[in-house]
Amino acid sequence: FTIRNSFKLTGCAPFFKDFITKYSNTFQSKKYTYIPHTYFSNSDIENKLKSSVKNDNKINLIYLGVLSNQRRIGEFIDFYKSYNDNLKMNLFICGNGDLLEDLKNKYESENVFFSGYIDLITMDSYSIDANVGIAPYELNEGFVTNVPNKIIEYLYYGLPIITNLRSNIISNLNQNSSSTGVYNYSNCQDLQQHFDVILNNKNNLTVRKKLEIRKIFKKKFGPDIFIKKFEKLF
Repeated sequence: FTIRNSFKLTGCAPFFKDFITKYSNTFQSKKYTYIPHTYFSNSDIENKLKSSVKNDNKINLIYLGVLSNQRRIGEFIDFYKSYNDNLKMNLFICGNGDLLEDLKNKYESENVFFSGYIDLITMDSYSIDANVGIAPYELNEGFVTNVPNKIIEYLYYGLPIITNLRSNIISNLNQNSSSTGVYNYSNCQDLQQHFDVILNNKNNLTVRKKLEIRKIFKKKFGPDIFIKKFEKLF
């Protein structure tokens, strides 16, 4: 009902605008207002990845999202800072929230950076320069039985993910893929092993690998799959 009778559209990607136009009575008659949201298409992102250039030899880890008690970001940073080879990596914490100032005062250092809130253009730039996305969550039912949107965003940018979530969907993301998309951890020992693997194989963190991981995104979460499932409702 909402889609068929909508008269305003905002914050939508082009593929979804086309879908709404097809099924909305008001949009078909052109009596609508379209307020576009900045969006990067698959070809845009892949072209940017291909043209990206790293300026140093460090591994860049990135966290995108809110800084709240629903995230185990402090626990993750504690281990990251205690890891013997942490100076070979940079950790970028991008997001706002109740814990921002406390985390910043406690952890900000030469290789732990807090950006605060960033807009979509900046997030795009940071994510393209990153090598690994991190997703440390509180293990409550809302997270452990689902796939948080940040997991999908990391895959969209071709980033392998370090996360403590182990839902069946997340655990299956590595299946039938030529690249490891997800590194699961339950404790510091697991993180130690993952960091060792990433640093020992940093020459494999190439644009080619990012494009391979993006195949996981397109296969599992791409707009074509979404539209096909959604169209069955109409």
